[in-house]
Amino acid sequence: MKPWSIGEHKLPTPLPCRIGGALFLGWGIMHIVVPCVTLGLMGAQGLSGPWGVYMNGHKAAPAPVPTDEATVYALNHLFALYVLYMAGFGVLACMVSYSLWLYEKPWFAYLCGLVPVGLATISYFVAMVTSGVMAVGVGSLSGPIIWLLAALITPFGLPKLGVRDKMSEIRTSMQQMS
Repeated sequence: MKPWSIGEHKLPTPLPCRIGGALFLGWGIMHIVVPCVTLGLMGAQGLSGPWGVYMNGHKAAPAPVPTDEATVYALNHLFALYVLYMAGFGVLACMVSYSLWLYEKPWFAYLCGLVPVGLATISYFVAMVTSGVMAVGVGSLSGPIIWLLAALITPFGLPKLGVRDKMSEIRTSMQQMS
């Protein structure tokens, strides 16, 4: 038997968990697509592609694109690492979404979305946006806003702590009746 089910009948997923799951899915897809676009820019334009996208804030602009070979080499690898980490967190958010939507271990899924995905989102926001490296705009604010909405809405659909024990009692009593 799966957790959060009574016999063969699965309990329906509460609407806040579905909304949170959809928001985490949106966050995850966005954080998988952006690295693909960035890596495409790097392949087509070299360092100048992502440099123009990520280094456009009031404290970074108009910073010239470095041209010395060692710096370009290091920054290419740094950008690649950054976007691959971003894609990894995107995959995690998609997994969180899947678990929330199916209501499988919803507290664990929510905490995975809250802590590691939240840490990535908040650290990005502080290090890149509030510092002025990236410009404030729809592109730089959409991820943190989506994550914040998911983090605030999802708990309203999570089971109260201790519900699993009650469900075990219900399952046991149903088995004894048959």
